[in-house]
Amino acid sequence: GHLAISSPLPPGALADLFGVRVTRVESLPPGIDETLTGAVPALRLLRWRERLELSPAAQAAARFADGSAALVRCGRTRYLAGCTDEAGWRVLLEQAAADAGLATEALPMGLRISALGELRIACNFSAAAVAWRPAQRATPLLGGERIAPCDVAIWKVEAR
Repeated sequence: GHLAISSPLPPGALADLFGVRVTRVESLPPGIDETLTGAVPALRLLRWRERLELSPAAQAAARFADGSAALVRCGRTRYLAGCTDEAGWRVLLEQAAADAGLATEALPMGLRISALGELRIACNFSAAAVAWRPAQRATPLLGGERIAPCDVAIWKVEAR
């Protein structure tokens, strides 16, 4: 129904995949956040937090100050018991990528990079110019390091 609490609580059908069951959700007032301790540096939750029960296969990678699980790992999955800020999401996603053997690269706001074989296609969707070039040795085919607003640059990377 409208304005009702769903049953079961999220993550619903994905609970077994994440190894968690949410038993309670608590709103955090504006200006109040929860700093986590554990494997994730400088991670804080804001807006809400959840109370979890963990399956035997799940492990708490980070905890709330009260000791309850905040970030849970179950196999290759992760479950965060609340909402974090942009810096927190960046830490979590970089850690997940590193665990999967993937390299990450911080990009300017609005810039998207596509790889097509030996080509790197940089599309600037923002209203400001950005600077970017591939991390590996590359030759510009279209444009260069300064990519104008709503413009494209294409680079050919050298084989290693």
